Amino acid sequence: DAQGKELARGDKPFTWFCHRVDVYAGDQKLGAVQRRFSILHRRFTVETADGRELFTIDSPLLHIWTFQLLFRGQEVGVIKKQWGGLLKEFFSDADVFGLEYEALPELEAVRPLLIFATLLVDFVCFENNRGSGGMFIGTGE
Repeated sequence: DAQGKELARGDKPFTWFCHRVDVYAGDQKLGAVQRRFSILHRRFTVETADGRELFTIDSPLLHIWTFQLLFRGQEVGVIKKQWGGLLKEFFSDADVFGLEYEALPELEAVRPLLIFATLLVDFVCFENNRGSGGMFIGTGE
């Protein structure tokens, strides 16, 4: 935050395919985001601290830059990668994502999980992982 206090932390253990990020606020585990096996879709789940599935994040087959956020089977939000232009997309690894979701009381408490879900989608689906560069998280303000 503005005073330099850590709001949330993500720990990503090494995995070959089904990537996972465990999300913490201090020493308390908030939950996790994990990629799931799927042949035709890119699918992720957002889990509570005790391992219950809370959200599903699916990328429709022909909309590779759009990920639907499903809560109890209903679409309540979307994660979208914004087109950066031909030159930027070809020569750069920098991406801009948008996270939009309905203002439901159940969703406000899991905001850090949704932010880390966006970061995992970027890391797994769009980064070429050359090791040249870091990650910048901005608020868009």
